[in-house]
Amino acid sequence: MKTDITYRINGFEQIKAFYSWVFNNADKRITPQHISLYLFLINQANRNNWVEWFKVPYDLGMTGACIGNKKTYYSCLAELSEWGMIQYKKGVNEWKAPLIRLEVLKSTATDTATVPLPEPLPIPLVIPLPTPLPTHIYKLLTSNLKLITDNIEEVVKFLENKSQSTIDYKFILDNYHTLCPKMSKVLVLNDTRKGYINARVGEYGLEKVISVLRMAGQSDFLNGINDKAWKADFEWIVRPENFVKVMEGKYVNKKPVPEKAEFGTPGQTLDTIK
Repeated sequence: MKTDITYRINGFEQIKAFYSWVFNNADKRITPQHISLYLFLINQANRNNWVEWFKVPYDLGMTGACIGNKKTYYSCLAELSEWGMIQYKKGVNEWKAPLIRLEVLKSTATDTATVPLPEPLPIPLVIPLPTPLPTHIYKLLTSNLKLITDNIEEVVKFLENKSQSTIDYKFILDNYHTLCPKMSKVLVLNDTRKGYINARVGEYGLEKVISVLRMAGQSDFLNGINDKAWKADFEWIVRPENFVKVMEGKYVNKKPVPEKAEFGTPGQTLDTIK
């Protein structure tokens, strides 16, 4: 059974009464920031089902009211409270959200002054009816819709195929384990690591990815020969900023290292990837 719910505040009447108050109190130096903040507070009260007190963190309030200065934000809150628009309880510290209570404003029906109405035009504007489009242009604008509906199955199939990965993750990890034997093994291939692999292969190609893995495996610094005995790992290598550093030779040894096989997994080449 449907039950009628009576809320503490009627949002439409509250906004009407607020603007009537604005026009009746021009001497209070009301700014756009006051109006923007008050309307945002009405929105927040509505989102909280018009409860009497609701929380508004300062960063949320500043963003919602488009106020860029913290001092201006708190000044507007204090003045709205002083003018009887709201009640405001400060948080116990800088991180505790303050509490706001909207005062119920009286209806515009009893106000002595209301929002001024626009003056009617002395001469009604004559707007001619637009010229209908010729038939051939109309068909040109709408016929493309038929192509989508007629080929919807092909479109869906194409999108599904695009969403499926064509990257051989095992091939890349096998090369990492062979080319970088001193680094930690990859035991879990999660979505984050897959995302890095997809991005690097998409940006530079598979051959460059394998080449960077080989360069990382040949680097003394990346394999623990440094002041902190720190070693890189697979995820570190494929992160965008680190991948570029390795690729550009930042971690190349001062003395050349004999070059290893093109691919770490025997018998595998790029031609085997399908």
